[in-house]
Amino acid sequence: MHEYSFVKDAQKVGFRWQRVRCYNDKGNEVGFFDYDIQAPGWVTLQKLFVLKAFRGNGIADILIKHFLELSFNKLHANYISVYIHPRENGTSLNGLIRLHQKHGFEITDRKLSEAKASLKLQTRQ
Repeated sequence: MHEYSFVKDAQKVGFRWQRVRCYNDKGNEVGFFDYDIQAPGWVTLQKLFVLKAFRGNGIADILIKHFLELSFNKLHANYISVYIHPRENGTSLNGLIRLHQKHGFEITDRKLSEAKASLKLQTRQ
């Protein structure tokens, strides 16, 4: 699986939105996400391209390794709305993963299962 890292610098987009760009291990930009600075509990990943990264439970690995660290340590967010594009032809999986913090990091099992099930349906077509 490819490793994805997030640049720490964010630029202001418009009046309320902050943009953070995402890079892969080769330093190429793979997408970005915008978050509302006036509602820091929500982070919306607008375009995070994770082509060829979905093998086995890849979505869980990516979520655990990166989104948790990013949301809680960097942005102090309680929830993340995730939009994932698993294929180059633009067919997107729209998976909503709600994350919450309770003495550490915790993923809502039901939402994660729904996202993984949706991913299977999308990639089989």
